[in-house]
Amino acid sequence: MGRITFDRPEARNALSPEVLQSLADALRQLDDDGSVHCIVFTGAGEHFVGGGDVKGFKDTLSLTPAERKHQYERRIAATSGLYCALESLGKPAIARVRGAVAGAGITLVLACDFVVAGESSFFVFAHRSLSLPPDGALSFFLPRVVGWRRAKQLTLLGARLDSQQALDEGIVTSRVPDGEIDAAVNALLAKLLDGPPVGARATKRLLNQSMRNSIAEQLSLEASAVGECVASADFIEGVQAFLEKRRPRFGGGGAE
Repeated sequence: MGRITFDRPEARNALSPEVLQSLADALRQLDDDGSVHCIVFTGAGEHFVGGGDVKGFKDTLSLTPAERKHQYERRIAATSGLYCALESLGKPAIARVRGAVAGAGITLVLACDFVVAGESSFFVFAHRSLSLPPDGALSFFLPRVVGWRRAKQLTLLGARLDSQQALDEGIVTSRVPDGEIDAAVNALLAKLLDGPPVGARATKRLLNQSMRNSIAEQLSLEASAVGECVASADFIEGVQAFLEKRRPRFGGGGAE
């Protein structure tokens, strides 16, 4: 299991350009590490991620409009690799959430496959208050989770959702008392780590790709993914366990 912790509790774990670059590097390393079968995202202290580092914007206020335009365009473009890596992440991802979640923090939550949220968590669509549109791939992930029209309502109105509302919207997948977050995350991890890593990776890849493919393209990808999985030691273990009427013991073995 890999763990990524946002560790700026004094700033509600706000994401600076340096933090985003470190996150991109960590994601690539964990996704390439064959010993890591699941990734957990969490925030240090009382909050998950309170969005971008707005205090850092102050230094750009003295720039001309043209200078600000070019600087922020470059800044946003520089993070594109991170969000592409997040979308294509091949391993199951869990967000462990409490306290504030805003801006790119919401993107991180939406990109995860499982979101265990404490009752204290709340979600703020804060771009409106700065006269900004969604960035950090929020306009990509949000409509895919809550729907096209609802995404417009949440962002245009600068909505704030409590943990129950976020659960109702499908933004989080489970809601527990704050004191039970770690137990809930550990129980979920145990289930995921007991499963077949090769099959899980193929499953996640297929479902991610399905959002932009025709049925013919998807059927072709399914055939390739099944071929990849049946060539693995985990497939043999799964069939043998079924025939022997026992629980499979998957080891993450690739092609024999």
